[in-house]
Amino acid sequence: MKKYLSFAFAITGLLILGAGCQMSVPAVETPTTAPVPVPVPAEPAPPTTPPESPKSSTSTYMPSSSTLKFPGVLPEKDTHGIVTLKTNKGDITFEVLPKEGPKAASNFVYLVKQKYYDGLTFHRIVPGFVVQGGDPTGSGSGGPGYQFEDDVVHLPRVDSQMVNYAEGVVAMANAGPNTNGSQFFIMLADNPMPPLYSYFGRVLTGMDVVKKLTQGDTMTTVSFEVKK
Repeated sequence: MKKYLSFAFAITGLLILGAGCQMSVPAVETPTTAPVPVPVPAEPAPPTTPPESPKSSTSTYMPSSSTLKFPGVLPEKDTHGIVTLKTNKGDITFEVLPKEGPKAASNFVYLVKQKYYDGLTFHRIVPGFVVQGGDPTGSGSGGPGYQFEDDVVHLPRVDSQMVNYAEGVVAMANAGPNTNGSQFFIMLADNPMPPLYSYFGRVLTGMDVVKKLTQGDTMTTVSFEVKK
């Protein structure tokens, strides 16, 4: 169990971002014996260093703190809906779940309506773990010019310290407590992690597209429609 917890905690450190603080995958030593069975791929192991030369965003819209601000928690009727994320590999749809993550859901819908994500890239791919995007600089350290607080995460418990971020879960990346901005990730497989990343959506269609994404692939347009 100690080896399992050590391995799981090492993996969770990947979802780190923030102004001047590039999100990076921590060094992960492959355990000499198999951990307690969890749905984490044993091969290939997550990379021990960040991918080299992340491609820059193709977006021409570079918002700043003077043009954008955290909207606060918006009414659920305005944030419970479907996001259609068109990429150069195909379309992905996911349901925004404001009951699960009211702050993260409100922020994401707000940014979508500002056309913030149109033209941005997926700047980080960790096979069998996550795809991550939402950085206007494409470097892993950019954001909308503001930060907002975490939501309480209500996902199925693995044990007293870990929850299951399941395949298709959409959540916020961060640089520590209460440092959410615009970067988000989609889980490629079930993984146990501490409940540190605000969960606000789940993929409905296009999971096959998510799994085809490679570093530098583009979100051509991102749109939102209220669920009726």
